[in-house]
Amino acid sequence: MKNKMLAILIACLLLINSTPVFANTNYLVDSENLEEIKAREEYIVNDFNNALPTGEIKSVESKDIDYEKIIKVYPNMRKILEDNDLDNEKMQNYIKDAKHSYYIPIYDNGKTALATVSERTELTDEAREKFTQEEIDNYELLVGELVVKSVGVYSEIVDYKGEIEKTLVDNNIENATIYFVGALSNRIGLAAVICTNNPADTQIKILKQFESKVEENDSVTFDDNKLYTCYELKTITEREEKDIQNSSKEYIGYGDSAPTAVDATAPANDNNKIIIISAVSGAVVLAVSVAAVCVIKKKKTAKVTNEE
Repeated sequence: MKNKMLAILIACLLLINSTPVFANTNYLVDSENLEEIKAREEYIVNDFNNALPTGEIKSVESKDIDYEKIIKVYPNMRKILEDNDLDNEKMQNYIKDAKHSYYIPIYDNGKTALATVSERTELTDEAREKFTQEEIDNYELLVGELVVKSVGVYSEIVDYKGEIEKTLVDNNIENATIYFVGALSNRIGLAAVICTNNPADTQIKILKQFESKVEENDSVTFDDNKLYTCYELKTITEREEKDIQNSSKEYIGYGDSAPTAVDATAPANDNNKIIIISAVSGAVVLAVSVAAVCVIKKKKTAKVTNEE
C-alpha cells in the first residue's frame, strides 16, 4: 500500500513539474473580451465568408473559430521603445486608453485565414465626402460594434500565440504578461512584449516583419529567433530610419494591424493574400487589389486591405 501511495505521489510531482511554464502566462484576452467576440460571432463569420475568395479556403462556420488562438493587438506602439525600464505597470499605462484589434484565425488543410477584428469608428469628415448619405447611414449602424476589417489568407499555419508559448518554454520564462503590439517600426508589423514584474526581464520578440526595400543601403537585420530589449530594438530601428532616408526607395506606411506596406512592383507569387474589405455599404463590398502587394519575412507575399 505504501509503495502504491509513493508511486502516486511521484506521478503527481512529475505532472506538476512537467506543466508548461506558459500556464501562468497572461495574454490579456479575458472572459469579457471573449464574450464580446462571441456576441458578434454570427456577423464575424458572415464577414469572413464574404471576404474569402472562392476556393481559397473552406466556408467558415462558428465552430471553426479557435478562441484559444485569438490574440489582442495594440497598434502603433513605437513609443514603448523609448522606455528602457519597461515593465507590466508601464505597459498597462501605455495600453490604458489605446485602441486594440483582435486577430482571429481559421485553419483549413494547412492554410490560415486570419481576420483582423476591431470596433468600427466614426467616419472622418474627409471620408464622408467619398460616400453617399445612404452608405454613411448604413456604415454608422455598426459604429462601436466589432467588425472584420481585413482577412488574410496564408498558405501556412499562422499561430502567433503558439509561437510565443514555444518561446517561453525555450527560454524558461514564467509568470509573464504578453502584450502583442503593432507597428514598432516600418518593418516590424507585429511583436510580442514579454513582461514580468522585473523591468530587467522585459524582452520583445518579433513575430511579423517586412523585407527591406532599401537593398544596398540596408544595415538592419532583425532576428526572428532573438529576444530583444527595448534599447536594442530602438538602436536597430534608428539605423533603419537612416537607411530609408538615404535610399531612393520609400516605405509606404503600415496599417494598425494587417500588413499594409504597399509595393506595386512586387510579384504576387504565392497563395498568401489579404483581402480589402470596404464595409461602407449595407453589404460588405470586396476589392481584391492585384497591385496591393507587400513582402513579409517568413510569411512571404500578401495582398493588403483595410476597411474604409
